[in-house]
Amino acid sequence: MTAIIDGTNGVTTPNVLTSSSGVALTLQSGGTTAVTIDTSQNVTLNSATAQLTVTGNGSTSGLIVASNVASRPSTSNPMLQITSGAGSGIYGYAGNAVLSGRPTDTNGYGNIYIQTGSTQQNQWTFSNGANLILPGGSTSATGTGITFPATQSASSDANTLDDYEEGTWTPTLTNATTYGSGNSGRYIKIGKQVFINGNLDVSVYNNTGSTTVNIGGFPFATDSYNQVYAQGVLFQVVGCNQANMNLIMQLSQSQTVATLYTVAPTTGTNYTAVIPTTFGTQVIIEFSAVYISNA
Repeated sequence: MTAIIDGTNGVTTPNVLTSSSGVALTLQSGGTTAVTIDTSQNVTLNSATAQLTVTGNGSTSGLIVASNVASRPSTSNPMLQITSGAGSGIYGYAGNAVLSGRPTDTNGYGNIYIQTGSTQQNQWTFSNGANLILPGGSTSATGTGITFPATQSASSDANTLDDYEEGTWTPTLTNATTYGSGNSGRYIKIGKQVFINGNLDVSVYNNTGSTTVNIGGFPFATDSYNQVYAQGVLFQVVGCNQANMNLIMQLSQSQTVATLYTVAPTTGTNYTAVIPTTFGTQVIIEFSAVYISNA
């Protein structure tokens, strides 16, 4: 059976469109089949460019997909299935909601993107490697975890975790002439808290003058909050010109350097800034510190 609905005059009777037993019902537009309802009551849009638009006109309007069957649908027979490509789409079955990415292939598909804004920029990406990737994060990361962008996108909210980073850095020492092959450092940054360790290896040191000695090159500047200074733990392996010397380092605000001090068990002011003559012509110091960064 073919039913023609006139877009100008409409159809008042009959109110039911039907087809003969075993025959699909088709709806045409402009002489071309637009919608097919097969004998199993499956509805198909017949154009590759066709779209199904549901427009609500109030708070209670919308698209509702419901099932009255006694048993819930399964993965092989979902109640709601919206698909695009091989295996990707949205599924609803057995009380579950599934958002599925396309299986990984040579083109690297399989990610799930959550986009916002008029330019449809990716705000959240669930990679096919099970990573949650924040905007600006690397989509090539392997393993499982949360990927933050290489350049921090600082949040104005004090209760928001907005950065995680691991890396290396190169420590420096005031008056150092030549560094050895072991001169290196590592860091972990979680939010604003920075954990650093380092091996300061100076093979040639100029131990003259009275300049205050600093360890520099820290990967992040310290916080600008006044009167709250972080300290570090040091172990001097080579290069001490004084017996029983206790070294400490203190990080001032808004700095990427730490000043070295010696501490003596005495009353009153018990620390003295380290100067180059404190050391010999070769210096090796192992150290670690925890401090709050400025971002």
